[in-house]
Amino acid sequence: MFKNQTFAKLVEAEKPTGEVVSVQDLLVIIRGLEGASVSGVVLFENGGRGLIRAIRDTMVEVLTFTNEVAILGTLAVLENEVLEVGVGEALIGRVVNALGEPLDGKGAIATTARPKFLLRHRLSSSAKP
Repeated sequence: MFKNQTFAKLVEAEKPTGEVVSVQDLLVIIRGLEGASVSGVVLFENGGRGLIRAIRDTMVEVLTFTNEVAILGTLAVLENEVLEVGVGEALIGRVVNALGEPLDGKGAIATTARPKFLLRHRLSSSAKP
């Protein structure tokens, strides 16, 4: 059904989903994602990822991390409840993006510690449309 296998597995696992209703540069507004929290990581249908930065009523504001542009009307799914990025000596001298993924072409980075960012707000299932 979906081209992106990771996205398809998350949808099949009944993770919260939502629809992209607005795109303004790196800021994407999604309707839905019930139960999502600030600092959660969203996966877009096209493989792009973003961080939930605010929740307002039934809308979620997401700051995108990747170059894949979110498209109006496409789906997004909650990939992780909180942003977790590996830390440790393996990162010394490496170039990574905001998700800790290598950008320098030197292969995967083996980190052991994955601190979690704090949660501040959760989208309630009782939020009004």
